[in-house]
Amino acid sequence: MEKQNNKSDENTFTVNIDGTDVLGKIIYRSASDIDVTILGPYKNLTTGLHIPYFAMHLHNFNGIYGIETAKCLLIRLYRTAQFIDKNLDKIEPEYRKYMNEVDALEQTKFIENAQEKKRILKRFLKNGTINNKEYQPKLMKIKKDVDDIAWKIRCIWDDFFEQNFQEIVPYGDRDDVLKMILDRMKKEA
Repeated sequence: MEKQNNKSDENTFTVNIDGTDVLGKIIYRSASDIDVTILGPYKNLTTGLHIPYFAMHLHNFNGIYGIETAKCLLIRLYRTAQFIDKNLDKIEPEYRKYMNEVDALEQTKFIENAQEKKRILKRFLKNGTINNKEYQPKLMKIKKDVDDIAWKIRCIWDDFFEQNFQEIVPYGDRDDVLKMILDRMKKEA
């Protein structure tokens, strides 16, 4: 199933999936973490896995377990990219719909306004117009409002992935997947 490439890079490997040679590379590897990227037939998708400290006595990524994990991660990347290609006609309108929701939230310029409010608030604190006891609750309110917008955006994308993908797309992979969808849409246009 897996063969090492003749290339000088020992971290590059190939897995045959349903008759297709899929090229991947381990881009980071330690005892507790591994990151893999797909190099062909798709590109620009990366994923990783972490072993928590309390589980390190069972496994680590430095040995054969790391190689087997890298293969599994590459298969997952390939299947995700393949799914996007096969279902782009269904995913594209949904992507546009969800992107419009995110744009509507981002166009409020709320985050930029929040940064300005924080600067003004800090200036008031420094020149003595307000004291620290008044400053902290106002600052926390601004931070909470920014977090609320970020949470709403995350929920929009959570819903997008839940509604349009058969398998779970890990949070760490989502930016790459969204970029791949956008790239495929541009290519189709």
